[in-house]
Amino acid sequence: MRYKVTARTESLVAELATLAEAAEDRLALASAEAQREWEAFRFRWPSQVELRKGTIAFSDDELAIMRSKVERLVSILGAAESARPSNAEIPTVDRRATAAVRLAPSGDGDRSGVADDAFGAFLS
Repeated sequence: MRYKVTARTESLVAELATLAEAAEDRLALASAEAQREWEAFRFRWPSQVELRKGTIAFSDDELAIMRSKVERLVSILGAAESARPSNAEIPTVDRRATAAVRLAPSGDGDRSGVADDAFGAFLS
């Protein structure tokens, strides 16, 4: 089904674009899997071409839900960013960790401040 573009539609899409910028600025904090999920979610958004044509695949209510999900994502990424130690703190933490215990590599690959499934609950 296609939905007619309204003033509210245009406003919601503009809000999504602004939120996407905030999310993408912090996306490096997310795991590779979460980044792929974000790209798939982002790919579904209405394009400027669709907006100009006057119809899109999402209702205004669906766009509002998408906006809420992206707001939540930005909040999660912001919390992860705040929880990261600054570069000045990292050497001190590393020295203490290596002096106290020999750590074996976990072998789990890319690890970040955001869990792999952090987006699953709200990006689907």
